[in-house]
Amino acid sequence: MKALHQFCAIDSAKLLHQLFPDEIPAFLEFVWNLCPTIRESERRNRDTWEDKDYPFDLFFKSLFDVEKAIAANPKGLAFDPELFSSELFRGEIPRFMVYCFNLYTKVKQHPNPKFTQAVNLLFNC
Repeated sequence: MKALHQFCAIDSAKLLHQLFPDEIPAFLEFVWNLCPTIRESERRNRDTWEDKDYPFDLFFKSLFDVEKAIAANPKGLAFDPELFSSELFRGEIPRFMVYCFNLYTKVKQHPNPKFTQAVNLLFNC
């Protein structure tokens, strides 16, 4: 196994899924429900976007990529660490997924503190 500092987003996502397989279906449901909320308030989100290193258009494109991946294979993503990591943590998508992890574990205050700690450790949230 690689050292943690050598992990890419795909490695981190796969390990998170392997460590917390029971948490992934609820997280994917959260992301699935979050996407339309973000899409429906695109104008407001665009106007208030502050991340200069991550353009809103790229964020918004990643949202559509994530929705497409979840719609295509929700059960596979929920139960297969390899599929979860390769489909949702490639290219520019990881930044969107980390945004979702932040909302899911911090704003929502996830009930499993070990899951939250793992997300923080693996994704530097």
